[in-house]
Amino acid sequence: MRRRLALAAAVATAAGVPQLHPLFLETSWIVVPLGMVLAVSLLRVLVESLGRGTIVVLLAQSVGVLLVLTTRFAGSSALLGVVPTPGSLADLGVLLARGVVEIQTNPAPISASPAIVVVTSLAVALVAILVDQLAVTFRAPALTGLPLAGLALVPLFVHYQGTNWLAFSLAAGGFLCLLAVDGWARTHAWHGRTDRLSGAAAVGAAGGLDVSRLATRTGAIALAAALLVPVFVPHLTGDALYTWAGDRRSDGESVTTVHPLVSLQRDLRSSPEEVVLTYETDASRPEYLRTHALDTFDGENWTMSPLNAGRQHLVDEESLPTPPGRGSGEVVETSIQLADHLRAVDFLAMPYPAREVTAPGAWYVDPESLMVFTVSDPARGGSSYTVRTEAPVADAEALARVRNASPSVHDRYLELPDSVSADVADLTERVTEDADGPHEAAVALQDWFTGGDFDYDLDPPSVPENADPLDDFVLDQRTGYCEQFAGAMAVMARLAGIPSRVGVGYTPGERRGDDWVVRRQNAHAWPELYFEGYGWLRFEPTPASTAGQGNAAVPSWAQAAQESAPEESEASTAEDGDDPAAQGDEETPPDAGEDPLDSELAEDEGGVTTRSPLDSTPIVVTLLIVLVVLVTPWVFRTAVRGWRFARAGDDSARAGAAWSEIRDTCRDLSLPWSSAHSPRAASRALLETVELPKQARRALWRIASAEEQARYAPHAPVAPSLRADTHTVRSAVLRSVSRRARLRAIVLPRSLWPLGTDRLDRTAGIAGS
Repeated sequence: MRRRLALAAAVATAAGVPQLHPLFLETSWIVVPLGMVLAVSLLRVLVESLGRGTIVVLLAQSVGVLLVLTTRFAGSSALLGVVPTPGSLADLGVLLARGVVEIQTNPAPISASPAIVVVTSLAVALVAILVDQLAVTFRAPALTGLPLAGLALVPLFVHYQGTNWLAFSLAAGGFLCLLAVDGWARTHAWHGRTDRLSGAAAVGAAGGLDVSRLATRTGAIALAAALLVPVFVPHLTGDALYTWAGDRRSDGESVTTVHPLVSLQRDLRSSPEEVVLTYETDASRPEYLRTHALDTFDGENWTMSPLNAGRQHLVDEESLPTPPGRGSGEVVETSIQLADHLRAVDFLAMPYPAREVTAPGAWYVDPESLMVFTVSDPARGGSSYTVRTEAPVADAEALARVRNASPSVHDRYLELPDSVSADVADLTERVTEDADGPHEAAVALQDWFTGGDFDYDLDPPSVPENADPLDDFVLDQRTGYCEQFAGAMAVMARLAGIPSRVGVGYTPGERRGDDWVVRRQNAHAWPELYFEGYGWLRFEPTPASTAGQGNAAVPSWAQAAQESAPEESEASTAEDGDDPAAQGDEETPPDAGEDPLDSELAEDEGGVTTRSPLDSTPIVVTLLIVLVVLVTPWVFRTAVRGWRFARAGDDSARAGAAWSEIRDTCRDLSLPWSSAHSPRAASRALLETVELPKQARRALWRIASAEEQARYAPHAPVAPSLRADTHTVRSAVLRSVSRRARLRAIVLPRSLWPLGTDRLDRTAGIAGS
């Protein structure tokens, strides 16, 4: 029974592991964690078969986990590639520490690097050991719901989409399976084996099965409700824990948020084609839609200062505060509609600078950055709002005359921590040494980033241990995406004496008829620099090329003065959707923004379309899951058959193994069987149901006789050919039934699901009484 519980515990844990899949970009991560679960279960069975106790089991499982990690990740420094050594332990420690850092600094989904897989595998192994100990050692399978729930809570806290219904259903099914096996084991452990029960004892066993069946049905109903109720109640969202964990923290009127760059990374790496919002605008060349302005650099990350949600900052029908240092410009109206499936939004995406905002609910405005946010009633999918903004009035020629002698913005936009290295400061000085004024310095910095020495990559290399991320990006690897480019240029602008901050939001998206469509792949970050008399203006240091961000839009004022006129003239001739920067999708290689409709038309016209191998991944995974589901019962049934005879150490145990196998074969084939019958009565009932050849009938009577001797005369001799007799009877019984019954016995062996056998037992018992 303990072995079956160990296997059920392993199945429950393994079924919960796929819930972690949304946290990773690849699928290869799952191999080692599942190997950990298998190792924990097999070591339990092996150690207990040797007659060892609980402490030895726990030690063996711990050592097994270490051996698997060593073999997979530190084999080069291990003895014979398997046995841990001080060197291999040190290597594992480095990977473990690096994995923790990667998890803390990168949002989900992340690449399944060796360090990340080590951390994940170790966590899954700890869950597997805990579930095994609770279910088998302490016989408290209900408590395994706590560690198993931990596997589900991780994606709910760190990924906005949480886990999908299929993974959740698989995990819940594994847990219910464990509870069912435990109930069956308790019932069959009552007074030895169920076969030796009779009368009131058999009735009690059936009652125990009824209770287990009721509990399992209740769990199944709860699972169905958990899956179906949110479908019919749209306001029940699945991101409550994610929002609670990552959302703002309110302290009186002061409001702070987590890094908006985390949301940026998440948008770029997951569901890039998902629509975020659509909008209509008067502008022929829409500006970027900004959500956040990050004004504080802590040495590694750009963050946002606490915002004030006082009554004086409530957004009403009057104009918003005047943007710092900004003159009047052409008023543009933009009507924005959030996507229906969008989760709660607490910062509105809109062009800068907003002058009026009309939105349902209580919203506040930050007077310096003009961010519009809420603290109590976030907008959800389907919400709409209207923004009136002033188009920028700057041009390169005018900006070239600005000297920023007395900026009207706070000095904090020039502050930098002492950790910014002298090497970065020297580099900034070299890049801007020929600049005449802050505008030329800003253009020089922008051109330095886009000049070809940097590579654009959504999955940049990890920062080496103990290295400074800024130094590593601008001095060494020079590979990253918009977050790194925007943050680095903002730092270097401050070093050059130009007030700066980082804007986060979306590029204009692509035009679809009269509307513009913004997707998650349009998420973007850019530096905003301050120029006295013109206010905050965006620059674009992210490379624009086939090897980088193919549709980055550099505004006319962000070019050198002598180059701005022709660029501006060319821009003025762009009509509606003709602007490649306005139509393209941000943050993806150029082909990634292709309209799926265009691909279908090309294919219909005879064009050859190339699909990524990942396009078929869901189908392959589904087929593999179906195959595993179909094969798993047969594998377990075959394993049970082998273990029965392998663990039988004496004649009495061998008789019990043979009789149990005949019983389970009948149950698999849905043949009448009653545990209340004596072996002879059960044999007669079987022979009346199926027609067996003479040799099989003799083998059946030998098995029944051996079982009776084992029950009532423990020291009586038992036939030595019981295993061969069992094979003879089982083969004959299988041949006597239809092919459909044999197939059902392979795919759905009823003996592995005891809750479905009590009806047969009771029916046969009544008929034979």
